Amino acid sequence: MDYIDIINKAFRSILFELVKYIGKILSEKDNKKWWEKYVLEKLKETTTRNLPKNGTYDECINSLDIYACLLIIIANWEEIFKYKLECKLSYIHELKEIRHDTEGHTTLQILRKINKEYMDRALDTMALLMDNIDKITSDKIRSMKSYERTSEPPILEQTGKSPRIIPPVPIPENEKNKPRTKVKKSVKLTDLNYSIQKLSWQEFVEKIKNERHFTRRIEVIKIAKELFKKYNTYSEMKDDDRKFIAGLGYRNEPNEIITKDNDWLLFGSMKGFGIFRHEIIINNENISLALDQIPLNGSISKDNYSNFWEYYKKKFSTTSMASATRLLCMKRPDTFMCLDSANQSKLFRNFGIKGKVDEDFYWDEVIKRIKNCEWWKTNKPNNENWVYT
Repeated sequence: MDYIDIINKAFRSILFELVKYIGKILSEKDNKKWWEKYVLEKLKETTTRNLPKNGTYDECINSLDIYACLLIIIANWEEIFKYKLECKLSYIHELKEIRHDTEGHTTLQILRKINKEYMDRALDTMALLMDNIDKITSDKIRSMKSYERTSEPPILEQTGKSPRIIPPVPIPENEKNKPRTKVKKSVKLTDLNYSIQKLSWQEFVEKIKNERHFTRRIEVIKIAKELFKKYNTYSEMKDDDRKFIAGLGYRNEPNEIITKDNDWLLFGSMKGFGIFRHEIIINNENISLALDQIPLNGSISKDNYSNFWEYYKKKFSTTSMASATRLLCMKRPDTFMCLDSANQSKLFRNFGIKGKVDEDFYWDEVIKRIKNCEWWKTNKPNNENWVYT
């Protein structure tokens, strides 16, 4: 299988739950005329010409493919799905373009751009959508990111005016399990060839001061610290305070600590993770117990970190790295950082990191590498507030 095959396999995997979800939501809005009102009237004629004009519920639902499902969500976003899905409309548009790229519309230009990174992003976006609909399906989609090629990529051969594609050559069965040569691995922790790791503390501060939202990020860190100092444990926080820490959105009313101008979504937006949002809202005890394992001050050991995961995994799998690291970095931003799809590529490139992310990888390859930087090992400045000025 190649990357396009994996993406199409993922689309097939989400189709059943997505169709079932759309049918349920639309029929709840108008049980008798939902098909005519929200599908036939909303979609263009070129899309609906292959759909039944009427029929039973099952006949209508079973006629939908992935592309039609995505168009239905987009067409009814403002009226319906905006209030049902905890994800961005841009995710749906992105999936629509990916489906267009991979379903029989593949040009040479598209072939050149569909690589491992493209596939991983496509799977991530599908998983973020399915987090709102069916967690089992979203976990299945994320597991596909571990896929390794079973054939060589297409070769473009120049033949006069235009290139032609030579089909992929399957790898023989007796060759598949042989160890690969020239496997790219993370650089050693002691290797400081990457410029950001060699910066002094002052150089590092000057560099990040130029980053977008620097001042607002510092403000979020200060608020988070105040909240953890104010309450004995995370579960004791007010609902909107917990949402602030979890990165779930803006509050409706300001209080003595948080104002409407504070950007909750810095350090990783978790608005698209529906299961996580639900557990924060109901104040799941294991999330609070997990955070209790991380001291508010002093050094943090691997045991502290492992104990955090012991409780966190009682509800979430280790594929939930973004939500877990968001919580960790809000309690101890001096040690942890939120690792999500928005920053992973740049972080890995700057620190020479490669590999599949899980709880152990995050500590051994990300946290240890950061702690090995010259700027991190620098003694604490005498004036602890100088960095914020």
